Amino acid sequence: MKTSKSDLKLSKRKVQLLMAEKCMNPYDLCSKACISYASYQRIMKMESTKIATG
Repeated sequence: MKTSKSDLKLSKRKVQLLMAEKCMNPYDLCSKACISYASYQRIMKMESTKIATG
């Protein structure tokens, strides 16, 4: 898979550890990040995302 400069790699484990440290669940994270739970699931499944601009 080719990545561009706007693609971000993510570690599921790091996300889960940070959520645990902050006592957050995925729904809390989605609310803070202003994304839908479906988007969260897609990002976690693909292990990458693009930077939003605007």
